[in-house]
Amino acid sequence: MTRLALALLLLSSLAHAEGEPEAGEAGEAHHGPWEMRVSLESPIYAHASDASTNITKEFELEPGVMISYVLEEHHMSLDLEIGEGFLLHSSEGADTPARTGTVIRPGVAYSPSRELPIFVTALLPVHIEPSPVLLSLRLGAGIDFHTAIGKWFVEADLDLPLAGGTGAPDAFSEQELVLATGLLFHLPG
Repeated sequence: MTRLALALLLLSSLAHAEGEPEAGEAGEAHHGPWEMRVSLESPIYAHASDASTNITKEFELEPGVMISYVLEEHHMSLDLEIGEGFLLHSSEGADTPARTGTVIRPGVAYSPSRELPIFVTALLPVHIEPSPVLLSLRLGAGIDFHTAIGKWFVEADLDLPLAGGTGAPDAFSEQELVLATGLLFHLPG
């Protein structure tokens, strides 16, 4: 966890914040095509065919880092996120805190307009370890706000399993609602 925090600190110190125009420039119009998003997310409700749980029964946090390439019109980005989950509380008898694993999420995001602070996302999360490997579909929507240090965002996502190894849930047999928040920075270009 300490290595992840140091890496996030280093990356954020290299990033050009959304709200800070460079000397002699107008700011946002002149940044490079790369963005970095630092986030923290938590499942708030999960439903499976045999049981359901919510944030009061199981509290899990997942810090994550996303690198995005923003296409020319600034409406769409190609994204790659990595996250590491931790179960911090469980009333179901699980030992806590416990690591829940590493997830890699390639995907896309779309914002209809620079003036509207809304966006939608579609990602294909791959839970790579611990076993079983699981491929899912994540659909999300969120809002963002310009701040002095970057864009602050709040996002709601729906996770649906698609396929996986032995012991993984069947396609669409579970649903999980996730809330995420964090900061988005423009990287120098």
